[in-house]
Amino acid sequence: NQKQTKESTMMITKAISKYKSEFDFFVKLHPSTQQYEEYEQHIHNLDESVPIFQKGTIESFIERSDVLITFTQITTMFVFPLILRKPVILCNFFGEKLLDEIEKIVFVCTDPSELQNIIHEAINTNYKKYEKIDKYLELSCFKTDGLSSKRIVDHIVSLMNNKSKN
Repeated sequence: NQKQTKESTMMITKAISKYKSEFDFFVKLHPSTQQYEEYEQHIHNLDESVPIFQKGTIESFIERSDVLITFTQITTMFVFPLILRKPVILCNFFGEKLLDEIEKIVFVCTDPSELQNIIHEAINTNYKKYEKIDKYLELSCFKTDGLSSKRIVDHIVSLMNNKSKN
């Protein structure tokens, strides 16, 4: 829902801006579904120092971040920070139904005033979630070792070898 997306972005921006001496913060908009000018106006009314990005994919932004703060349901976007072992904070300010046991792999924030504390908790304790994260990634992605092409080639070669023996 576009309204909740915008409201969540504003709530996160307002909460983080109070602690800008403590955190570097930027907003990454979806490349095609969000209006840059609209978000720029609202975000910069709260804090004009917040950088806003829209172009590009999320991967490079995740690589340079310590924590991903989001408010969407689990999507393929979550795979990138989880593979990189970056903490993910899922802001659920509107009481939406979340996946069962989601808190085993991400941190959930239901109150914007708690966001600062949850960021610190996520940075300091994310390692406790690694085992559950690995299981989640294995179930949803099979393996995240970067060797999928090699496995495919090896399997094709194996099939060809078996076929030539028959």
